Amino acid sequence: QQAKLPDAQKTIADALKLAAKSQDVTVRLALTISNAYLRTALHDVASAQRIALDALAETTKLGYGPMEFEASLALGTIEMQGNNPAAGCDRLARLEKAARSKGFELIARKSALQRNQ
Repeated sequence: QQAKLPDAQKTIADALKLAAKSQDVTVRLALTISNAYLRTALHDVASAQRIALDALAETTKLGYGPMEFEASLALGTIEMQGNNPAAGCDRLARLEKAARSKGFELIARKSALQRNQ
């Protein structure tokens, strides 16, 4: 898996360049969230947290509920792997409750799974 990380890095970078020219914000945000996960896999947790936090702020500002849940899941997951797992656990617990209350069961289950790992 580690051998494929440079390819993934190039692919995400190329896709982000293309998405920056697009009018479709959701594509750019999805790629940004994927980039945050990639940064985590590359052991650049500080950068991953910043990227995920920026994505969460933008999705919140734009009112993209489902994408906001995805960004929050990414941030909580990254926080769990970083130097503040308590914040990640708390974020994921809140996300699980909010997602479940709005009918986003898959996000709720993913949040619970990440919290219990």
